[in-house]
Order: sequence, then C-alpha cells, then structure tokens
Amino acid sequence: MFQSAAHQIDTFVLQLHLLSANLTPEKGELVGSLMGDKGTFKVQRRHGYYNGYDLSRYRRCTMSICFGKDKSRGSRLSGLLMKSYGVHGSTYLDGREWRFWCSSSRAFRDLSTYYRPDWSCRSWRVTAPIFRANRAVKEAVIRGYFNADGYPNFSVARNEVALKATTVNCQGINTMSRLLQSLGYQAHVYRRYKNRNVWELCIARQDDVLRFYEFIQFGIRRKQRKLRLMLERKGLLT
Repeated sequence: MFQSAAHQIDTFVLQLHLLSANLTPEKGELVGSLMGDKGTFKVQRRHGYYNGYDLSRYRRCTMSICFGKDKSRGSRLSGLLMKSYGVHGSTYLDGREWRFWCSSSRAFRDLSTYYRPDWSCRSWRVTAPIFRANRAVKEAVIRGYFNADGYPNFSVARNEVALKATTVNCQGINTMSRLLQSLGYQAHVYRRYKNRNVWELCIARQDDVLRFYEFIQFGIRRKQRKLRLMLERKGLLT
C-alpha cells in the first residue's frame, strides 16, 4: 500500500516536470494574458446552418482576450500563437475595445493544461507546472498578466514608482504574488475598496520596479514607455 502511494507521488512529480518542460515563454505569456479579468477560455456550441447542416450539434474551443485600445497587442498575441502552434488568431473591434480571438483546438488542449476551461476571472490560479518552470517562463506569465490587468503608477506624495494590478480574484492574485516572490520580488496584495471585493497586487520597492522594467517588461509599448518616463522622473533611469 505504501509502495503504491509512493509510486503515485513519483508519477505525479514526473508529470509536473514534463508539463513544466513543455511550457515555453510564448505559451506562458498567453496563459498570463488569459488570467486578465477580460479573458475567456471555454468550449461553446456553434450557431447557425451551413449547407443544410445544423452547426449547433458541434462544439468549438475558443480563446478570447480583450485589450482595450491597444490594437497592436493583437499582433503580439497572434505571433505568440504562430510560434507555439503554427496558427494565427484574429483581432477585431468589439464595441469600443479590441479583442483577440482564436479557435484552434490544438492550442486550446495544450493551454488547458495550465489554465482550466471552467475558470473565470474570479477563479483562475497560477498552477503548479508554472511554479516549477524556469525563470524565463515565469517572467512571461507575469508579463502576460500585467499586460492584461497591470499598470505603472507614480505617487507624487511618496515620490515613488509602483507596479499594480487589480482584479476581483483574491486567491488568484495571491498565487500571482507568490510567483513574483519566487523570483525575488516583494509583492503585496491588499483590498482596493472597503466595501467591494476588488484586490490589488502592488510592487513598490524601487529596485524591484526597475528590475521589472529591465527584465520582465510590459509587452504593451504604451505601458512600458509610461513606466520608463516615471523611472526617469524618479531619477532611476538616465
């Protein structure tokens, strides 16, 4: 009985190692992007008819990521998908915001190893294979998440630059904080509003903010440029 239990543990650890080895920085950034409050990852029924066939009998895997006014981010996500799976996604205007969309079953099956289809903005987690991955993958996951929900902030009163990310997912943001801490960053989570379940992750130590700028970076040029200007104003960059 004990040998069987030990064997099961060894098998589980081996599976984690294999999953971590298969997770590239490109896939990591896609997973991090899905963790944003406006990302969706699910199986849907198709609609309509085609040549007399009722398409509602079939299902389709969909991945959708909203990125506001940053249309250029669609090209970046499409490039990540192309490098990882050899497929493109599409970028379209959804009301006033740009959205990236992909229905590749192969990409969906692989990424669902790290981001479950039944998760939502309130239930995602940073999974064990990500914690066991190498530094480049961890940084890519953090980059993807901060591209989605993060932003640089300059406090005039404190004369300090901070990096923040806001979400409705308390447990999820705490696992993201642990991921940052595994890379040596001081990251704290606190409640944003007294009467609302909104949580904020904050990196405030100036050395960590500078290290984020140099190594993790925002994948969105507008945010990275804004962070650079803040660091220059602080005197941390020349």
